[in-house]
Formats: sequence, C-alpha cells, structure tokens
Amino acid sequence: MGRRTDLALEAQELWREGAAETTKLPGVRARTERWEGQSVTRVEILDPRGAEALGKPVGRYVTVDLGPYFRREEDYFDRGVRCLAQELRGMLPEGPVLAAGLGNRAMTCDAVGPTSIDNLLVTRHMIRAMPRQFADFRPVAAVYSTFLQRSYD
Repeated sequence: MGRRTDLALEAQELWREGAAETTKLPGVRARTERWEGQSVTRVEILDPRGAEALGKPVGRYVTVDLGPYFRREEDYFDRGVRCLAQELRGMLPEGPVLAAGLGNRAMTCDAVGPTSIDNLLVTRHMIRAMPRQFADFRPVAAVYSTFLQRSYD
C-alpha cells in the first residue's frame, strides 16, 4: 500500500484496489450495514496478518457515513444522532467516561476534537452537586488541548 490513510475502512479499500476481486483479505473481517439511514462499516483487524495488510493495529474500527446529514435528508439530524449514540454505546464500558478533545481549533480539518467537547454535556460535576436530579445521567468529564498558532519573525 503506497498511500496512507487514518481510516481502517479506507485502508481496506486501498488494499482491495491492488488485489484481485476474489481475494479475501487475511486477518480482516468487514461488513457494512444501514442503521437509521446511515451507512455503518465495521472493520475488525483480527491478527498480525490483517494488521500488516492494512497498516493498522489489531482492533475494531467503525466508520459512520453521515451522508444523509450533509444532504439534509428528512429527519437527518435525529437519525444521525441515534446512529452515533448506538455505535458509541456499544464501544463504551459501563461507568464514568472521560472525553478527550484533541485537535487544533485554528484548523477546520483538525477542530473536531475541541468542537466536540464544546458541544458535550459534561455531567460529572452535576451528578456530584445534585445526585437525585441527575441520577439517570452517566458521569462524563472532558479535557481538551489547545494548540496555539504563533508567528515568529
């Protein structure tokens, strides 16, 4: 694979471009399904052969294509939120969550982390302050990094 990508889905597609259509990628299992109108692709890298073939560590990778959101299809926001919530629910263990919003606010393509934290309902402090009112909420804490751009003459 001569090109690099951060997404396991794209790595698998790049591998398939260079392989015969009938060749199965060893050590990798992938499937795509639709949930709430969104395309959800799960790529599992099962062993070192798959890790080497895709250039990614062994693990589970999920890509949610929010195409209906960008096309502003009917009920796009609610369906997108339900789909993402379902995927995250399956990945997170029970108990408190720490969300880390890494990225650079000054660069649009890298601002997802800090922007996500800005829009996250952080509940850990509310649960401590008012346990009865927030008993049904999961404890969520958040941190983010800020990269500063400086110009040097």
